[in-house]
Amino acid sequence: MGKKLTVDRYRKGEGDTWKSRGKKRSLGRIFIWALVLVSILLMVGILFPVPSNHGEDGSGSYFAIFPRNLIQAEVLINNKRIYVENRNEIHVYPNDKIRITDVVTDGLIPWGIKLISDGFPAEALLKKKIRLIDFWPLNFFKEPHKIRITFLAWGNPIGEITLVGELGYQDWIKLAEETDNIETKIFYLEQAAKVPQKSILVDLKLAKLYGEKGDWEEAAKIYEKISSVSDSKEIVKKLLESYIKSNQVDRALKTYLILLKKEPTVKNLSEFFSYLQKHKKRYQIVKFLNKNSYQVPTALKAPFYAYLGSLEANLHKWKPASVHLEKAISLGASEPDIYYNLSIAYKELGAYSLAKKYLQKYLKKRPNDSDSQLLLTQLLQQEGEQQEAINQLRKLIDKDPKNLNLHLQLLKLLQKSGNKKELLEEYKKVISLDPQNRVAWYNLGILYFEQTNWEEAEKAFKKALELKPDDTDTKS
Repeated sequence: MGKKLTVDRYRKGEGDTWKSRGKKRSLGRIFIWALVLVSILLMVGILFPVPSNHGEDGSGSYFAIFPRNLIQAEVLINNKRIYVENRNEIHVYPNDKIRITDVVTDGLIPWGIKLISDGFPAEALLKKKIRLIDFWPLNFFKEPHKIRITFLAWGNPIGEITLVGELGYQDWIKLAEETDNIETKIFYLEQAAKVPQKSILVDLKLAKLYGEKGDWEEAAKIYEKISSVSDSKEIVKKLLESYIKSNQVDRALKTYLILLKKEPTVKNLSEFFSYLQKHKKRYQIVKFLNKNSYQVPTALKAPFYAYLGSLEANLHKWKPASVHLEKAISLGASEPDIYYNLSIAYKELGAYSLAKKYLQKYLKKRPNDSDSQLLLTQLLQQEGEQQEAINQLRKLIDKDPKNLNLHLQLLKLLQKSGNKKELLEEYKKVISLDPQNRVAWYNLGILYFEQTNWEEAEKAFKKALELKPDDTDTKS
């Protein structure tokens, strides 16, 4: 017979077993009802999905227990997060490291998502970073290649995104470096230049190739674009070279002025002047330099105005020549030719004192310039300094005693001075250098006649008559 449970024993605890069994039965019932409720909810979610606001057209997108539609995928590209919505594309480069780190759907249950794609291990994108270059060679992406990735939820497609593999500028550069054909190199670099956010290195390489090919006009266009963002001295020089070699003269001249600011050296200024002389006429050069003088840096003002003033002097523009040459001297220019040109300018302007001043400065640096020494005697005459002019000529004759022209010049001065003794001696010297000079013989005869030296006068007149028998003055 079964053991009867007494009240005392129940009170002592044997009744606890029955009580605990009752509790277990209650928990079991709750679990069963919960399981039924969840099953019902799942069935409702499957059979009667609730519309959500994620649908593109307002229909067909539901918030359900099980995912029916992809909303977006979180894609990590080189550690940068990008959110790609359903049926959208994302552009990637072959060497990009790609991983899908999160998938957002319209369902409550987040698990059970898989990825598939033709010829590409899309499922691995959920586990690790993948590069397209590991599956296709670089050449494969010369044309953009689309990789469609389909998202599955419990085996059913819920959406897709597309990876568009294309070459970046570094990839195009690498292809260009791998070929020896210059046309192919240019093509690859032209493609690199079209890539957004490219490096300036692409344009530099492309411009250099155009130069090597001899297409300097195209090279100039690229250097122009580069200079708009980087006007370094090196870029300005490259731009200038391309303008010069493509014969774009006016642009080259403007670029020379920019270079002079970047690198104010006498060498650059001299090359600038040489280029001007080669491609422009002198009056055009003067006009251009006057118009752009304000752009010349202070360090080059002295040689700049010296050159401009000398050009103006050559064009007989004496007034502006004198102004610019004086300015050059005030800025420190001291070349001999500057003094000479300024002297000539002042002489032509009738400022003989200033002309003499600067010619003397010139002769200190070029003392053996006999023509300029002779010019100085003329300036001394213009200033009324006859004796100084005579002394100047005698110095020249001492250095070159057989110079007939100097003696003739001295004769002119001595005739004005009235010193007939010196004049007679000078005529003798002229005759010794030029025995066939009839005028000198005749004038010598006159001087002897005035001195009543009839014998010497007769000899001189006879010689003059021999040289010109029909001269009636000499016969008389």
